[in-house]
Amino acid sequence: MNPLGRVAICLFLLSASSAWAAVPNDPRLKIAGGAALLVGIVFFFAGFSVFKRKRLIENLPTSKTRSMAIGLVELKAKAVGWNCFKAPFSGDDCVYYRYVVEEYQSGGKSGHWATVRQGSSEGCPFYVEDETGRALVYPKGAKDILVETYHLQTSMFSDVPSSIDVFLEATGFSSRGFFGFEKKLRFTEYRIEPGREIFVLGSCQTNDRVVSQAYLRALEDALKEPHIALAPPSVIRSLGEGITVGGREIPLLFPPGKTPDPPQDEDPLLVGPAKGLPFILSDKSERELTRSMAIQAFFGIFGGMGLVVVLVYLFLR
Repeated sequence: MNPLGRVAICLFLLSASSAWAAVPNDPRLKIAGGAALLVGIVFFFAGFSVFKRKRLIENLPTSKTRSMAIGLVELKAKAVGWNCFKAPFSGDDCVYYRYVVEEYQSGGKSGHWATVRQGSSEGCPFYVEDETGRALVYPKGAKDILVETYHLQTSMFSDVPSSIDVFLEATGFSSRGFFGFEKKLRFTEYRIEPGREIFVLGSCQTNDRVVSQAYLRALEDALKEPHIALAPPSVIRSLGEGITVGGREIPLLFPPGKTPDPPQDEDPLLVGPAKGLPFILSDKSERELTRSMAIQAFFGIFGGMGLVVVLVYLFLR
């Protein structure tokens, strides 16, 4: 952290401690003041974290897939149409998706949308390519910043599409309420289609998971054997550990000797998660990402500082 950042944090913490000391010794005011102060601190450090990530992206040079070095890398490449599957709501081909199901829950005169199901295909690796070659991306734990590609809202008088109903049942959720009426639901999907140019910020590392094209194809062949029960068509193959339906992992029990052996000579490197390093997938450009981060950082840092200043003013006047 640069000296200016350290000074800013020290001044903020000094102001926060002054604000807390200024709160009158009244239990109700202590609770209210403490809650407001906590919100200010969270806003400030969240904004500061976003600012650091923005600077990191701006300062990190873009790598080519053929010349990636071990460590944090930034790629701008197109998703390869290999090992595609169907997105859960739209049914379109993609290499990665994330979905959210929300239910409208009313309470008296008001109501709110509550997330009842969410998940992604983070267990399924995919390839990206540029003019120099291709690289394997394992999206487990990635923060995806994607444009919404599907949205549907239903009510008790409109039916949920049958394909979505099948997917929901596989996750253990019913679109109908106690009396058989349709629930008021909202479906949102984010996906990366083959050919889509994406921004990847992650850790280039040795492929010790041995995620390779040949291995996944061998696993897919094994899954077709009749003695292995398959879930509905929306399943995603996941690294030989099982299948993911919705966000729920279902392990597969292979008969002795049936589990395919992963080859050791393909895809020696992959881009994936690493402890302490950011991992971002986005279909936005680097300029769009950093601009959005600058706005978030501004409101986080100065919003948090402003809240503390207001507290100091109110309790010291």
